Amino acid sequence: MVTICALLSLASMVALCLSLFIPRKTAFFMREPSRTKAVLLYLVILLVSSGIFNALSPKPPASPAPAAQSAETASASKPDDPHKQPPPADKALQEEMLATYTKDFADWYERLLSFKNDPDFYTYGFSNNGPYGYWLKEAKKRRDETPNWLALQTELIYGNLMAMGLGYMKGREDDATRWHRETIERKLQEYGLLP
Repeated sequence: MVTICALLSLASMVALCLSLFIPRKTAFFMREPSRTKAVLLYLVILLVSSGIFNALSPKPPASPAPAAQSAETASASKPDDPHKQPPPADKALQEEMLATYTKDFADWYERLLSFKNDPDFYTYGFSNNGPYGYWLKEAKKRRDETPNWLALQTELIYGNLMAMGLGYMKGREDDATRWHRETIERKLQEYGLLP
């Protein structure tokens, strides 16, 4: 039965295609053959036979439910996600990480400002062939490796810096890049990294 439905589906698909171009030959059994009638007829046959074929075709057996894992086994098998790392318990280490992160962010911000008006930047943008492709790759890497608590606590987010860089490729500052610049500069001033 499945084979018959498959053949019927195939035949009706071929007839449907042919009825678009030569309706009189594919709908020869109709009293007044027309393209619309032929297309609709073969479309209905195709849909019905496909539905029957789908209903009758054997389904693969459902995979058995995975065995329950202990929390230790599950966490040991997954790589550590840097975004989910909690802040360290040691306040001194936490402050050191915050200082390192904000200085690094300020450095990447300054690099962006140093080339945002360069004609080569307008020509090549962040393409691999251009001189500034490294900046976007490194910013993405830093974004992906930054624990969420650092980005949230400092409110300095590499995704915003990247959006600002992509906006500067237009050659002018628009409302979005201005908002990102003002937000970043305000936070860097709070951390004493900008005058």
